[in-house]
This record gives sequence, structure tokens and C-alpha cells, in this order.
Amino acid sequence: MREWAFDLESGVHIDRKRMDLLDLLVADLKQIELKTALDVGCGIGVFSQHLVDLGMSVVAFDARPENISEARRRHPRPQFHVYDIEDANVLELGSFDLVLCFGLLYHLENPCRAIRNLHNLTGKVLIIESMITPHKWPMAALVSEGVSESQSLRYVALVPSKAYLIDMLCRAGFPAVYEAVQLPDHEDFRPSLLHHQRRTILVASKIQLRSFLLKKIRAQPKTLNMWQKRLTLPPLLTRLARMGVRFLRMSTREKFWVLWTRLLPGIPLLVRLDYGALWLAWNDTLSRLIYLRSPFEKNEEKFVRSFLEPGMIVFDVGAHHGFYTLLASMKVTSTGLVVAFEPSPREVERLKWNLKLNRCRNSKIEQIAIGSSRQEANLHVCLGERTGFNSLRPPNVQEPTRQIRVQMTTLDNYVSENKIDHVDFLKVDTEGGDLDVLKGATSIMRSESAPIIMCEVQDIRTREWGYPAGDIVEFARACNYEPFSIIEDGRLRACTDKTEYDENLVFVPRTRTNALADKIEPA
Repeated sequence: MREWAFDLESGVHIDRKRMDLLDLLVADLKQIELKTALDVGCGIGVFSQHLVDLGMSVVAFDARPENISEARRRHPRPQFHVYDIEDANVLELGSFDLVLCFGLLYHLENPCRAIRNLHNLTGKVLIIESMITPHKWPMAALVSEGVSESQSLRYVALVPSKAYLIDMLCRAGFPAVYEAVQLPDHEDFRPSLLHHQRRTILVASKIQLRSFLLKKIRAQPKTLNMWQKRLTLPPLLTRLARMGVRFLRMSTREKFWVLWTRLLPGIPLLVRLDYGALWLAWNDTLSRLIYLRSPFEKNEEKFVRSFLEPGMIVFDVGAHHGFYTLLASMKVTSTGLVVAFEPSPREVERLKWNLKLNRCRNSKIEQIAIGSSRQEANLHVCLGERTGFNSLRPPNVQEPTRQIRVQMTTLDNYVSENKIDHVDFLKVDTEGGDLDVLKGATSIMRSESAPIIMCEVQDIRTREWGYPAGDIVEFARACNYEPFSIIEDGRLRACTDKTEYDENLVFVPRTRTNALADKIEPA
């Protein structure tokens, strides 16, 4: 019996990993009706049959007649044909809801022509898996391939870079191109000490998609002048020169900040915030913005200042160094209470200094994480300047992190154990864990004295937790809340549904919208 290259252990292994991700993608795109599918370059029909198993009507083709004969023998249900994706005759097949092109483009002499044909065959969504040339420019490498039923027809191919694929998909006419944020668990899909990333998965669509597995890519066509010569300096001198130019272009205040944080990294600068409180500016991103008087949540700050009143009870979940804790402490006065929840020991120490500096006797710090259950958890603490990105999931930052064990509880448990009868205002900023915080505050949110909530709703944060930020909005609505965007001067505007969120929203109980009528813009 003939031994097929597709049946080798290495091929079967990578196919299994690719199928796992394909299953996740198809399941997550359930908002799109995918009835018909086309498997391009199907080989002996492994993925064709898998698409049938996923409930689709499947047509498949390959340029080699012997592959199609074997595919028909093994899998009777898909319709198999002999076509070359580089030939315009392939368009005779029509249009399909889902087009699958796995392991083909890097075997072709003319991948551009193939992508144009793929665009015409795609009715809704195209999923491409391909080997890639490791280059940031839209380039392709000419490769000689061996003689095999899994290689190119002419045994010579152009292996495209990822930028090449993205650029060509956009030029072919796809209005939306996405990159898979989760790739198959296989060595070819991740770089190592000895090799670059070899493969990637892209999704091109004729309709806008909403999936936590996909990140939309904005096309940035590049024009490369390959004939221009550039004078180069040794890397160290180049880096020093760039640093010098950047420093000279800085304002006087920026220069002072850079010199202070580099020469005295362990000593904070004393700054007065816009709302009057004193702030110890350590060498972190937030303090840098504050010291340089750069905009930081100005609309949110104005809303909080206008809403809070003496005597209120405020919960600050994800307090960091206390920007909102200090503001709330000043507004609720000695008759109110502010509880700051912050699990990071480093941030708690800096928060304590800020509270002592401002004599905030109406505030207390709880060094615990807040979530949807009571348990121990791993907190990922950023070791660089981005101290505000600490999270219970690996944060989306370039700098290193370290894990520490922290205690976690729910807000419902906390108010019950501490006999707090109501909460007036709840601020939530937990770097993607915000939905869990709200799930653990269901009793508070559904009580007669339900609080006003200001919550971070950002897909770039929730993606690490495996859900779209829109789920926060849907959960709040299920708890009888309405979402509002914060606009200029801290006023509120009804928030419309979006495919992607990147803002702080205010959630108002439907029973209290009339009480905030003066802060809400008419629809």
C-alpha cells in the first residue's frame, strides 16, 4: 500500500493542532451562518471531512488528480474536484460561506494570483494558514521544494512574509483582515532561540467579525526602496545618537523627569494633582503622565468629582496608587467611607504613602484581589514602569512580570462580612478581570440601593481573559443597568453597542437614571 506524505506522524500531529484552533474559530463565529465551505488545496481530504463533521456542505479541490482520487476513496461525503488555485477556471465552483486554505500558499509560484482567486471564491470568511518568511516587509522568498504529493506542482515556490499576506489580502478586496491571537500549540507557530516563527493564521472577511480569538489588522502598505544605500553607525553609537536626539527634543519638564528617574530611581517626586491632592510620583507610567501634565482620564475625573457627595460609601477596586481613592476621600469627607482594594504589595505601600500624605482618615486599604469567587490566585506584577497593568492573567505588556500568590474574595462576601449595608459608587479597573468583579457583586448590583459603577471596558484587556469586552455591557444590562459613555466635562451619553470597546463606561441602574438626568445628555 502506498505511503502518503500526509499520513506521516509529523503531518498528522500538526493537522491535529490546526484542527483544534479551527474548531475554536468556527465555534466563536457562530454569529455568522456558515453553511457551505470550500477546502482549497485539500490534499487527501483530511480537513474536508473535518468541515463536514462540523456540519457544513463541503466542496474541495486539489491540483493533483492522484490526491483527489485518494480523497474520494477515503471520504465519500465532500465533493472533490481537480483545480489549480492559480488558474481562473477555479472560479467555476462559485462562492462559499467559508473558504479554508491551509498549508497551500507557500507552495505556489504565484501566491498573489491565488489570493485574488480566493477573494472571488469567498462569500463571507477566508481562513488562511501558511508558512511565512520572517521579514517585516511584504516580501517573498524563492524556495526549491522536493518531489512529493504535498509539495508544489513545479517544485518551486514563493514563501510570503506575513506582511505580504496582509497587504495582498487587502489589495484583493477584503475589507477586514484579522490575525489569530491564539495560534496552534505547535513549535512551527512560535519562535524559539534557534528559529523564527514559521507559520501563522490569518482571517480575511467580507463582513465585520467579532471574536476574542481575532485581532483586527489595519493595512499599512509599505513601499521599499531596495536600491537606496544607507550610512550606518555601530549599533551602540546609533542607539546613543537616537537617545541624544530624543532628549534634546524633550520639554524642560520632560528632561527633568528623565534625569530624576534615572539618577534617583527610588525617590519619588512630589506633585499636586488637578483636584488638589498631593501625589508621590514614582517611576511609573501613570506618575509620568501626571508629572508631565498629560491628559489622564480627564472626563472620568470630572464625572467622579461631580457625582460624589459627602457621606457616600465608595469602593475603588484596582486602586493602584490611589488616583481615584484620593479624589473620593476628598469628596465624601469625614462622614463617608472609601475602601481601596489593591492586591499588589508594592502598590499598597505607595497607596499608603499617598493616603498618609493627604491625611485620608476616611479611607481603608484592603490588600486583596476581587473576583467572582473566594480563593487564592496568581497576580502577575509588572517589573517595569507599567505598574498599572498588574493582572490576574499574563498582561499584554513587553516588560517582564513576576507572579505572587494573593487572596481573592467577592464584593458580595466583603459587604456581608463587614456589615456594609450599601455602596454608592463602585470603580472597577482590574485589567480584564472586570467581568469577574461584577459577577461577584450580583447581590450589590440587584439591591434596592444599587451603586453607580464606573468600569474599564477594553477588548485589549479582556482578550487575555478569553472574552470580548462587550460581555461586560451585556452582564450589566442583565442586572438592570444601562451603559453610558463619559464625554467632555464629565457628562454622560447613552452608549451604543460596538464591535470593540476601548473606554471607561458608567453603568447606571435603570431605577436611578432620573436622578442623574442633569448629567445625561438627551438622546
